[in-house]
Amino acid sequence: MNNIVHAGGNIDNNHYSNSYEAIIKNIEENINNNITIEIDVLKIKDGYIIAHNGYENIYGYNGDFTNITMDEFNNLLVYNKYTPMNFILLKNILDKYKNVKFNLDIKDQKIDYNNALHFIKEIFKDNLENLVPQVYELDDLFKCVELGFTFCMVGIWKYYDDIYSNNSQNFIKNIQEYNNIINIT
Repeated sequence: MNNIVHAGGNIDNNHYSNSYEAIIKNIEENINNNITIEIDVLKIKDGYIIAHNGYENIYGYNGDFTNITMDEFNNLLVYNKYTPMNFILLKNILDKYKNVKFNLDIKDQKIDYNNALHFIKEIFKDNLENLVPQVYELDDLFKCVELGFTFCMVGIWKYYDDIYSNNSQNFIKNIQEYNNIINIT
């Protein structure tokens, strides 16, 4: 994969918005390239959303997203002008832009990773090859394989402070053994 755009990409000098407009802008600017857009996934009161953990203030929301409903979330604006992303909008984007991949960074460790992946598979059963879940442990990788994801991205920073530590090195070594059953970045 190349051209990874974090949190939906930059729009009007606003970074990490995870907004619909930022994602569309960055896809359109890279339409002839392979592009992967990293988006952050959080669980809210009644489901999953795409948002940036700890940046609720850019939505004009003074609380914690774990206490917000989907209807409340969808009525917010990012930076007072952009549409907040949800999985229905993401499905529409994937239906239109077949060459774009999305790296799904499940942010909040209070979320049950397995439930998040099941939720995502249920919505995107026909587009799993365009979704690249981020994995942090071997169990995450096993769940991705079990559910039929064809790609995953390794993130060692969630659990390991130093990529040169023994834990980090062992994790990387163990992950590499599974590269024959799933494409690992």
